[in-house]
Amino acid sequence: YQRRVHGGSRIGPTVGIISSMSRHISTFPFAPSVRSSLLRCGIETKDDVLSLSPLELSKELGISPDDALKIIKAVKGEGVNSQPNGEVKQTGTSAFQLLRKIRDATPVFTMCQALDKMLGGGPQIGQISEFCGVPGVGKTQLCIQLSCNVSIPIMSQVCGSAIYIDTEGSFLPERCASIAEGLVSQLSGKIPCKISVDDILKSIHCFRVYDHVEQMACVKSLPQFLENHPDVRLIVMDSVAFHFRRGFDDMALRARLLAGMAQSLLHLAQKHNLAVVVTNQVLTKIGTAQASQLAPALGEVWAHMCTNRVILYWEALNGISQRYARLIKSPSKKSMSVPYSITAQGLRDVPLYQSQRSASEFADEAEDENEPESRELEDNYQEHPSKRQRLG
Repeated sequence: YQRRVHGGSRIGPTVGIISSMSRHISTFPFAPSVRSSLLRCGIETKDDVLSLSPLELSKELGISPDDALKIIKAVKGEGVNSQPNGEVKQTGTSAFQLLRKIRDATPVFTMCQALDKMLGGGPQIGQISEFCGVPGVGKTQLCIQLSCNVSIPIMSQVCGSAIYIDTEGSFLPERCASIAEGLVSQLSGKIPCKISVDDILKSIHCFRVYDHVEQMACVKSLPQFLENHPDVRLIVMDSVAFHFRRGFDDMALRARLLAGMAQSLLHLAQKHNLAVVVTNQVLTKIGTAQASQLAPALGEVWAHMCTNRVILYWEALNGISQRYARLIKSPSKKSMSVPYSITAQGLRDVPLYQSQRSASEFADEAEDENEPESRELEDNYQEHPSKRQRLG
């Protein structure tokens, strides 16, 4: 085949005889745009690239000499595992090593045993966990609770810290302090080291972003931040959808940006052994054959980006509303629903006899265990086996 040299009139054969060891350009980890440019110019193999100088390659592709030099280095295998002949050494990780890494990682607990059991201990290290729901169902409360929990030593051998990316302005330091106080009060004397509310608050690094450009820039800046703060064990983004649901006429561009952001977060989670938790809004999905229903925002493309997806919702039984969490996507756990409660101290379990009671009533009763109404309800629960079976 023949190749045209940019800027000149010479046309000639690139390589007389192509070696059987010459790799095709499609086997290198180039961006699709770079790969298509190389193929469009007739540069199809490793030998084709190495036959050009950085200046010639830059003229051929219409790129800068520095970018051309990076392409040549990538083809030579410089900066990656390579053999003396310049061939890239294919390395991988065994399934046993991956399994051991997963088993050795401790998830971030939520302070709700039912939710932890459903998630396999909590949001997993090295994965992206997404929590979707309507306003007021407790997405931000869950994120703040996780950010406080990650600093407790039982999560890891050393106290970790959290990154909180706030896109909606819903992070309230006063609420974070009250959740930290409840955490310290409940775990006092149960953990190997002493921790204070101030220690918990100091371990949460907050980033406030005001548009999708700042959101993307914040994610791009995380690698350097993690190099300077190696103790980070959790990244929270509340919420991922806020800035991407408006101002986008090009949905394909939005999908590419979201996919790139998700891949960056997943890479950070696996490289630095941390958990990523994102929240998502919901929208009304209009049905033709069936009734309209709520569905997570950002479409089907984003649905494939997260490792785990949990829907937070309200369920009314006998006129009483209760918060529930339903796991609808997971690579290792079965789909199920569990109740949870938001109290003054944060995210907590719902007692068995209160499983159909509202979270607000539970929060009020938690402040005073001797409340007469609470004792009366417990007595009625013990006296009526049929009612106890129905509540269970």
